[in-house]
Amino acid sequence: MNHKSTFISILTHGYLFLWLPLIPLPVFAELEKAPRPNIIVIMADDMGWSDIGCYGGEIDTPNIDQLAAEGLRFTQFYNNGKCTTTRASLVTGLYPRNGGRGIRKLLTDQMVTIGEVLKTAGYRTALSGKWHLGSEPPNRPIDRGFDEYYGLMDGCCSYFNPAQRDPDFKGSRIRVFGHNDQIIKAPFAPDYYTTDAFTDHAIETIKQFAETGDPFLIHVSYTAPHYPLHAKPDDIAKYRGKYEIGWDELRRRRYEKLIEMGLIPSTWKIYPQDPRAYSWEAANQEWEDLRMATYAAMIDSMDGNIGRIMQALKDLGIDENTMILFFSDNGGCAEEPGGRDDTQPPGLAETYTAVGPSWGWAQNTPFRRYKATMYEGGVATPLIVRWPDVVGPNTITNEVGHVIDLMPTFLEIAGATYPAFHQGKWIIPLEGKSLSPILRGEKREGHDTLYWHFNGNRAIRQGKWKLVWDKSFKKWELYDLTADRTETTDLSEANPKIVKKLRTAYQTWAIRTDVEKAKFAKVQYKRVHQKALRQILSGDLELPIQTMKSFVDQNPTDVESRFILTLAYLQQREIENANANIKQAIELGMPIERFIAGPRGLFQTFANQPLYRELRQFHDGVVHGPMVGSVTHESARFWVRTSGEDELEIKVWAVNEPIRKQSVWTRANQDYTGVLEITGLRPDTEYQYNLSGFKGKFRTSPSPKSHTRFTIAFGGGAGYTPENERMWETIRSFNPQALLLLGDNIYSDDPQSTAMQQYCYYRRQSQEEYRRLLASTPVYAIWDDHDFCTNDKWGGPEIDNPPWKRTVWQTFGQNWVNPYYGGGEAQPGCWFDFEIGDVHFILLDGRYYRTDPKVETPSMLGPAQKAWLFETLKNSNATFKVLGSPVPWDFRTKGGSTDTWNGFREEREEIFRFIEQNRIEGIVLMSADRHRSDAWRIVRPNGYDFYEFNSSRLTNRHVHKTMDEAIFSYNEKQSFGIVEFDTMIENPSVTYKVVNIDGEVVCGLLVTRSQLTFGTKQTR
Repeated sequence: MNHKSTFISILTHGYLFLWLPLIPLPVFAELEKAPRPNIIVIMADDMGWSDIGCYGGEIDTPNIDQLAAEGLRFTQFYNNGKCTTTRASLVTGLYPRNGGRGIRKLLTDQMVTIGEVLKTAGYRTALSGKWHLGSEPPNRPIDRGFDEYYGLMDGCCSYFNPAQRDPDFKGSRIRVFGHNDQIIKAPFAPDYYTTDAFTDHAIETIKQFAETGDPFLIHVSYTAPHYPLHAKPDDIAKYRGKYEIGWDELRRRRYEKLIEMGLIPSTWKIYPQDPRAYSWEAANQEWEDLRMATYAAMIDSMDGNIGRIMQALKDLGIDENTMILFFSDNGGCAEEPGGRDDTQPPGLAETYTAVGPSWGWAQNTPFRRYKATMYEGGVATPLIVRWPDVVGPNTITNEVGHVIDLMPTFLEIAGATYPAFHQGKWIIPLEGKSLSPILRGEKREGHDTLYWHFNGNRAIRQGKWKLVWDKSFKKWELYDLTADRTETTDLSEANPKIVKKLRTAYQTWAIRTDVEKAKFAKVQYKRVHQKALRQILSGDLELPIQTMKSFVDQNPTDVESRFILTLAYLQQREIENANANIKQAIELGMPIERFIAGPRGLFQTFANQPLYRELRQFHDGVVHGPMVGSVTHESARFWVRTSGEDELEIKVWAVNEPIRKQSVWTRANQDYTGVLEITGLRPDTEYQYNLSGFKGKFRTSPSPKSHTRFTIAFGGGAGYTPENERMWETIRSFNPQALLLLGDNIYSDDPQSTAMQQYCYYRRQSQEEYRRLLASTPVYAIWDDHDFCTNDKWGGPEIDNPPWKRTVWQTFGQNWVNPYYGGGEAQPGCWFDFEIGDVHFILLDGRYYRTDPKVETPSMLGPAQKAWLFETLKNSNATFKVLGSPVPWDFRTKGGSTDTWNGFREEREEIFRFIEQNRIEGIVLMSADRHRSDAWRIVRPNGYDFYEFNSSRLTNRHVHKTMDEAIFSYNEKQSFGIVEFDTMIENPSVTYKVVNIDGEVVCGLLVTRSQLTFGTKQTR
């Protein structure tokens, strides 16, 4: 797996692919023999671009100005325009996920923090001040890699008494403030001031860390000058009267100072008055002066405290080997919580005021607008870096940087390695790029594209062009930042092609990072491209080309349409058009694997082209997988597909165990797939593996018949739908022992076309979310009609009639890693069983030998499978026996349809009667097929009642109505089943929970072992 960053940078505008091995970041050559530097990251909160002296401001900031005099100032450095999202990017090196809709997804187990990674390189880590990324485990600073923490875990609080309740208009909350894992609720000392206290903690921590001799990173995250406007009286007095000039004059003076300092060119116009700004002449000028004076006092106090930190470093003799950075989390703030009330004097502990839109607009001179907007006033920040002997003194750079770049910079200078895998979880690849060349005074290959989103406001920058959407104005605006970074002249009407290109790139990024949801046309997405492919396979090329072009026009971010266009153009030998669509698809995020895997027969023309060889060069090795499956208490198998015939080796190890190895050749006649098996493992043990550079983890099953406690996930209805592919991440977050896919897994619906089946498998197997899940969670799959044949059809009783049956079976076997596949070559099928502790899973094939339900004695299973089922049931001593069917057992589930067990009532009765006659207890029924999730109770007068768990809307958009007769029935969102088995308690239990795509448990049912015993009729 040899993705080359150069190729990705050229072809994909900075998109990084997930499937990378661990990549060590290089250390500066000049630092190889020097001690690794300490790092201090100082961040202000809601401070404007031109507030501080060294960026044209009138506020007295001698210590920050000294950092600038001894270091480097950036003129084009960006944050995310909002406190939470910037903080998330700072500590992860990633764009914020979920669009800042709360903090739920800003830190996940797919992300690592600066603290977590630097600790692996021997750094001590601490955070003093505001966190705002979670106040409960596992997302407190102390949980996420910081050895020491003191401060505000929330967004804002009283500076004089953080335990003071917010006013009613802010929700009357008491903000979460703490030290490490302890919440501080008691009143604070009379002379308490948060800016001072954060500094006290930072200095004390610096002293403690310095004593150890280890390098350290300390993040000092001030809340100043975020509202409420709280400052010490002497500091306020220093600025009283200075702002009687008003905001318009303040902007003019700062603008001229910035030009004089060489930080902006004189050709930039200053933006006319902001729509929310109001007239200075009509304002209460004395009160307005006090507002801004208090704000300035808060920055003044912060600057004094930064001076204390600088002095502490000097006193300890470590200032020359310490990198200090200073910046702001977003632009100046225009918010006015509680409204504008000039009877409330700013600065006092008893009041809660803010500067408002006119001052907030002025603080970002010369830029447009303010915090939470994506104009430059919202997202531009000063950045100062002081690092003796590396960064030149009193220097200025116009190189473009982003807060996501800080994490890779720190890792590089620390000699740390960004992991692909952390604490059993896949990690999103780093999206930032190191600033080290800029710090050395060199040019760097920066980002081709930068993106922003918050609460409906959007922006994208490529080179000099920036496209902005502000929800206040509700239109896309285009600006040339080289000539007009103050965003005064909208060029969108004159450049529609640039607007379309940037809008498409933005929409693709927004969907990939979950800041916005895909808005595809309301069609059965899984069918659209298959229909076009079917036309291509029949030789009809013009119609699918026109159809896919139309679909792209309606859905400009859809990569699948470009893939189909590629196939059509290749059949027409239009290589230039094919290559253009390949490049566009990869640029929009399609994995390179799609064009290497195929279907290869349709890529024969492309295989001789330079672009194909280039793709192969940058992606040799594993194309799909690894997929873990067939895991027992002592063995495991691993499925992979490669880009060509290749020999692969796997290494598996655990703590205090030797490394076990196995190798396999992938062959063309097996569609370049191979299965490696490792034996001799210990039960219920976590193992790590390395498969040709790919690193992963899995867990063996408990010993057979042992009492245990575990969960499995299951479901069906997994048609490919891009916006719902995040389902696999949701399932992975529950860390199930196994995943059961009970049919309708890919919806090929074409038994006579191997190419169509491969296409459907490949597009799912190339999905990053799917690959992450199956790399650590053993999967077990059976088919239903849409995977095996076509809608509601069957195979018939014969082995090789229709002749396509065996070919479909062989293709199925090449794409899964089941324990076995029916009765093998002599009796093909996909039935099998496996055990986890004392739970026995018996999964059925309801299609290969199914007969017409209208014949006299129809059969769903066929005689060979039925005989196997009865023998397996009879010999099972497990506490629970799970009978998994691709279609529902309960006759009410699908009304009168004969496609379920309704059409095979006698055979279902035969199975149930066999269970009752042989006194087989502990039976649990499981199924899929309906596009919803249900629980059913099947009453049995002569035995115990059976409980059926049905779930079949993993990713499908299409939905079936709920059923009142069910114990519960859910269809509001895509969902899956989580089944918890507990056989360690006196009365073992099985609990079925329905979980929707957002990870919410929406309903559940508990069944005990005593309910599944003859002679009992308990309900629960």
